[in-house]
Amino acid sequence: MLDKPEATLSHTFQQVSNVVELPDGRLAMADVKARSFLFLNPSNGEVQELGEHADTIWPPDSLPSRHKIPGFVLRISADTLALVDFGAERTTLWTVQGQPLGVINRSPVGGHNQPLNYDAALNGYKEDVRSVMGGLEPGDEVRSTTA
Repeated sequence: MLDKPEATLSHTFQQVSNVVELPDGRLAMADVKARSFLFLNPSNGEVQELGEHADTIWPPDSLPSRHKIPGFVLRISADTLALVDFGAERTTLWTVQGQPLGVINRSPVGGHNQPLNYDAALNGYKEDVRSVMGGLEPGDEVRSTTA
């Protein structure tokens, strides 16, 4: 027998990547397919969209409120979240009240994809899959030679 849900939302989602619980019980999430970053309140069903979608974000565009393909939400501290934007290849910081704080500027290491783990000092960590994929750069084919 399955447990009964604690809450049911009237809003439907297309492709949720992950959900982070905020200190006040609300939830933060990214809907990759809908290209939206959301706060949800399970107690009253309220859905708050954060930021604005932009089809194009140029590297000099430092507006953290714009996102291309919000893909992953991380908790950095009790009052700060990070939104990994898969399309813009950047990570933005947000308050738990839904205000943008800035862009984490990182030089690309092992490709342009963003880390999905950060510590409190905003050091980013990502898995190095070069040994799995082969080659010196992720995704490069390894060619076998026979003598």
